[in-house]
Formats: sequence, C-alpha cells, structure tokens
Amino acid sequence: MRRWQIFFLVCVSLFPLFTGSLTAQAPSDARVKSMSTSLRLRQTPSPVGEVILELAGGTSLSVLGRTIDDNWLNVQTAEGQAGWVASGYVELFIALNTVPVMTADGGTITTPTTTTDPAAPAQTVAEPASGGAAVKRGITLRLRANASTAAAVLADLRGGTPLEVIGRSADGAWLNVTANGQTGWVAALYVESVSVAVGTTTGATSEAAVTVRGVSAIYQRGRALGNNYGRFAKVGDSITVSEYSYDAIGRGQYNLGGYGNLQYVINTFTASGFNSFTNVSAAAKGGWTTDNLLYPGSRDTNLCPAETTPLECELDRIKPSIALIELGTNDILYVAPEQFDFNLNRIIDICIGRGVIPVLTTIPHREGYDGNVDTYSNIIRDVAARRDVPLWDLRASLDNLPYRGLSGDGIHPSFPPGGYADSANFANPEAMQTGYVIRNLTALQVLERVLAAMGG
Repeated sequence: MRRWQIFFLVCVSLFPLFTGSLTAQAPSDARVKSMSTSLRLRQTPSPVGEVILELAGGTSLSVLGRTIDDNWLNVQTAEGQAGWVASGYVELFIALNTVPVMTADGGTITTPTTTTDPAAPAQTVAEPASGGAAVKRGITLRLRANASTAAAVLADLRGGTPLEVIGRSADGAWLNVTANGQTGWVAALYVESVSVAVGTTTGATSEAAVTVRGVSAIYQRGRALGNNYGRFAKVGDSITVSEYSYDAIGRGQYNLGGYGNLQYVINTFTASGFNSFTNVSAAAKGGWTTDNLLYPGSRDTNLCPAETTPLECELDRIKPSIALIELGTNDILYVAPEQFDFNLNRIIDICIGRGVIPVLTTIPHREGYDGNVDTYSNIIRDVAARRDVPLWDLRASLDNLPYRGLSGDGIHPSFPPGGYADSANFANPEAMQTGYVIRNLTALQVLERVLAAMGG
C-alpha cells in the first residue's frame, strides 16, 4: 500500500475521536460565570448539599432542570457529571422558563397553572386588597404577566418585598398582586404574611438593628456536629481585631448600666473556660477583605493546616455556634461588588456546612466612599435576606451618632472619652455617643437575639 493511502486511512480512523472531543467541550446551555473562586457542584440543591466537584469559571454546562424558585439549576458537565449549582453564578444561553422544574432527587414535577396560553387572561377571583403579605424570605420570586410559569417575567421580587393582593386564580395557586408599583401574578406558595424585624434603631440608646432568621435548623445541625453552645467566632478586619471591640467585655471591664439583661450573654460566652470576647481569632486581621478570609495563603500557619482558609480554620479550631462576620470596609477598595456578593455566599456556605450560624454585619460609613458603602451594605442586607441568615445592621446603629460614629481617620469607629476603660461602659452618656461603645453594645444585643432564637 502506498504511503499516501496509509496516511489517508489513519486520518479517517482518527476523525471520530477528534469530533467527539470537540463536541464534548463545545458550549451548550450555560457556563459558570468568571470568578476568582470556583463554583461548587452539589448532590442536592442546598448550601449544605454534598460537594461533588469544583467548577472553574467558564465551565460549559448543559441545564437539565431547576428548582421551583429558580435558585438552583440541575446541570451536567461536558464530562457527564451531573449535580446542582446556585443559579446566580451561571450565565444562561436558553430561556429559563423552558427548563423543567425538578425535585431534589432529580424527578420532574409540573407546577400548577391556570392556563396553557401565557398570553390568555387568567380566571380571577377578586378579594379585598391587602398589604399584609410579602415574598417569603430567602428567595427571589418572579412577578409574571399572567398566572403561568410560561408567562413573561415582569420583575424579580426579593424576599420580604411587600405585596398588595388584589385577586387570585380560580384554583388559588396564583395571586394577582401589586409590588413596587407593578401589577402581575406570583405563585401563592411563595407568599407569606409580613415578618417584622427584631429591634429598631432610633439612636444611641436603642436596641440593635438586627433581623434574626434561619437560626434553628443551622443550630440543630451544629449540635449534631459537636459545636459549642457558649462560643462565638470573631470574623473581620481591623475593626474586629481592635482592643476596643469585645476585649473589655471579656476582661470584666464593663458597666451594663440599664442593660442588665445582657449579663446572661456575657456569662454564656465566658463560662465554659473559653472566652469568646478575648479569643485571638484566626479569621480576623487588619486590612482583610472577604478574599483574604477565603484564601488559604492568608491563614496563620501557626494555627491553621495547609490548604485551609482562615474561616475554615477558625470554625474547626473553636467549633462555635455563632460567627459574627464584619467585612466590607476594605472590600470597597479592592473587591468588585459581584465578587463581594459571591464571597459572602461562600462564607455562608462554609458556616452552614459546619453548623455555625453566620451573622452578617453592615459596614460603618467611610469618608469619601459614601456610594460604595451604601452599595456594599445593601449587598450584605440582600444576601442575608436571600440566604435567610441573621443580619446585624451596624451601619444603622452608628449613623445617628455624632460624625456617624467615625473617628478622625474617617474609617474606624470613634473612641470613648475614657479610652479603653470606657469601651464597654454603657452607663456613661458620653461614651454612648461613640462608635466602639455602640458596636460593643449592639454586639451583645445581637448575640442575645440569636441565643433566644436558638432556644438559649
């Protein structure tokens, strides 16, 4: 046989192999968004679902299904590995309403609709207008043009959005509502009565601005994992590691004044022989961003094993029941808003996976960065609501203080007149007009609320 004939036969025999390889890598229905960290493919549509593998940004995916609230997608990689991913970190190239709704075990379900034609008017039953309804916390609900999952999407409504109910479908599966000035239809299954946040903020002597949600299930998981009821983890930057934060409380240098009810909180987190207030945390360091917290290279090598993030290290090291998380002051300079959102979700995933209740904290004002602080604090509030975890709105508690609770550097909370000795003196009216003192007071109030929700 001549050489050219042999070469031709070899090329023809190899052609199917190359064709198959190219097909396997070709983009299909979606791809993972470009991020500095990977996206976790999970066994079930849950932040505590078993992790199958890590997907790099740009990974091509086939979309097989979705959860009924559209928060999770059932996908398959080019290599044939299937599982669930959070939809917020995926770019779709297909219409989501064409994707079947699936159960957690992969079964396909049919959602109730009142019409097969999304453009046809739904049969409605009028009812009195009501402002006593809201979108359930922890989800994003779609406002549609008609009572059908195939109907056009008018808006995405965040958890907690107030709704005025003006009618319902004949079978009661859909509600005709007005939200944010728009009228449309939402699935009744994801609407509840308005939930009221615990505590309000009107000034330095007010209760902490804190919303407590989603605590019980996480706490029960933590109990099963052996976490310590009387321990909390400090997670943050220079504000958290300052000796003016927490330390005086743990050393008994405090005056509760009219807040004697908080003595129980102090006793709870110091009685076991481990002092959460004075503990030097492996998850807090000056200048840190959320990227630092999630980067193994930032860890304290004297405390943390290799390939462990500072957050994972601290939670594994002290096995707390609660993590008070305050990051963002430095993120506004170095971390893009979408990455900050992603990082917060990753932090929550790590905490919930270990049975630790994550408390997200809004950041104080920072001079010269008003818009950035607003943006990042709103991201924190939104993520807390979307993920159904507690929120400590420190920003709201400090904004009514002189100079918005800031010291002369325009970054850190203001100091009490008596210095460190007054940092937890809640009986001194002058001290109560300063940032660090209010931070310490509201920290105790937050812990009190979370303990109550845990059943403590």
